Amino acid sequence: NFNLAPPADGDDLSDSGSVVQVRTILAELLKSEWREDDLFQVPLLLNTLLTIDKRREVLNDSMDDVMSSSLKRLVEATLQARPQRRNGNYQPISNYIQFLIADALATLMEFTPAYETLGNLPSRSIPADAEKDVLLALTRCVEVSFNELCRQLAYRSAGETKFDSTRLAYALLTYVRAGTVMSNLGSAGRESHNGDGEVDKSTAISEPNRKLIAAALAAFFDEQNQDGMFPQGEPIFKSFRRSGRDVGNAFIFAVDTVQTLLRLLEPEYFRPHLDGLDKLLGWIETHKVKEVIADYCDTETQQCFGKPITGWASPHMSQSGSPTAWASSQVLACVFRMQETVQQLLHDDVLQEFNGVSHSHEGTQMVSWDRLLDTDLGDPLKDECRTLKSVLNE
Repeated sequence: NFNLAPPADGDDLSDSGSVVQVRTILAELLKSEWREDDLFQVPLLLNTLLTIDKRREVLNDSMDDVMSSSLKRLVEATLQARPQRRNGNYQPISNYIQFLIADALATLMEFTPAYETLGNLPSRSIPADAEKDVLLALTRCVEVSFNELCRQLAYRSAGETKFDSTRLAYALLTYVRAGTVMSNLGSAGRESHNGDGEVDKSTAISEPNRKLIAAALAAFFDEQNQDGMFPQGEPIFKSFRRSGRDVGNAFIFAVDTVQTLLRLLEPEYFRPHLDGLDKLLGWIETHKVKEVIADYCDTETQQCFGKPITGWASPHMSQSGSPTAWASSQVLACVFRMQETVQQLLHDDVLQEFNGVSHSHEGTQMVSWDRLLDTDLGDPLKDECRTLKSVLNE
């Protein structure tokens, strides 16, 4: 149960039961000491804030100067890290980081109403010329990811050892995420500044190529290991100098990759790869990790008693036997998205078998529904009595 509403006078946030005070969490995230040079942290934090606070109940004019300045710096740092043409084939950041940047900037554009501010954010929280800079950044994301996607497919076709399935997957994700948002702006491009009538034609991007998407996804699943995992591939950071970290943190958890593919691609793309999803699900089922948070340890038997925690850890991590929050969240997200994908494919198959029409294509037709007479299911004098339509609606 999430709560974004502002606390009423006298509310005790420490005694809120099972309600998660998201408003407080978002405010603390903005005020936290995040690092502008951590390009894993910056776009992920920006995207999280924009996505959770869809109705701008926190990210609005009521923000204090600290929060407003922090949000502005997040946008600036994300824009400054965009891919650049002059770097050619050797961008200084990994394909994974490029995707996080594209995802955050695409979210900014999706939350930009017509003739309103970028991301529907307060003007004082937006850098100067940010609208134009976001369009340029997304255009470069499409260009760079398209080139890398084609390059990786060519490497694989030629049997070149430079082929990297991780780079292929994240080039595909960036191409689809940025390309879809940009193509939705229309064939003529988008106004450089909302409302000024001047169209930036360089922002005109065509829809992502469906055959290219299918080929890239097939190549990615062809590289899947027998146990359901995928090759290690390109690290998150091209340099890893900070001491005290497990080197496994430098590599991408393949479950994260698959759940993002499931999020951004239509279910039909996965029809040929259901066996691959099943193998990954098998890995998930056999790699649960349990840890006991000790409340009491017997000094004689050395046995500890406490609350057990079950989760997952990346296979790249050293075998500590402890679940991690990030890996566990990715596993849960991946399983839910697998379920949604399979359900949609089954739904489409049933419609095709019986010549049905999908409401998503034709729109909901309510005429026949309105003609259906409703009836009580039980004693109408009782409060718990249901009606036929109410049951069918569920």
